Amino acid sequence: MTQPDRQLNSPNTRKGGFALFVVLAGLLVLTALFATIQSRSMSALSRGATDGKLLAKLSQAEGLLYLAIALHRADPGIARHELPKGDILILQDVGGLIDLNSANPDLLKKLADHLGLEAAAMATLRDWRREGRRLLSVQDFARITGLADAAALPALATVFSGRTGIDPGTSPAPVQAIAGSPRIPLEYISPPSGTNMTVWHADTDSILYLGTIHSPPIGPPRILELG
Repeated sequence: MTQPDRQLNSPNTRKGGFALFVVLAGLLVLTALFATIQSRSMSALSRGATDGKLLAKLSQAEGLLYLAIALHRADPGIARHELPKGDILILQDVGGLIDLNSANPDLLKKLADHLGLEAAAMATLRDWRREGRRLLSVQDFARITGLADAAALPALATVFSGRTGIDPGTSPAPVQAIAGSPRIPLEYISPPSGTNMTVWHADTDSILYLGTIHSPPIGPPRILELG
């Protein structure tokens, strides 16, 4: 065997080749991760990108939430946006919903009555809250109170407004009715959030809660909750 052949087959050479393989494999993984992150970043939501291209990259709920962030950044007053296939993306300011953590106790009781919850269920929630805990999602409320049907809850309530009341200007009709519309007491009225929005996807057959976004005028936006 010649000297070059012995060098190519030496243990050090084989170790070096394996190390190079590991490095290259690691670079491939990092490249794939970077591509995934990049596809989800706000750069993918540039003004030049069409809704169709965006949905091709981000076709699931997370993609629609990022689209909602981009739309809200471009127009903070936007409430509806038609998607390429005729479906509708709906943005609802959380200030128009009843906050399950911070709402006026009487307003929270009105919501409980609307949902058909008995006093014992709300007592369980109060005992749970006395231990210093707070609800992280509307589903927590349903779980603790034993609410059987929580499907409609995101359309009425939130945990992301921090308000004691609701903003009538952005509040859905069912929430206003719970608060006592057409004469909503002053103690039930609060300003809108302006930054936190629940997002819904509606088609001809159904409406689906996608999640909640945080989209401030300055600072990084983020997804607060995936539905």
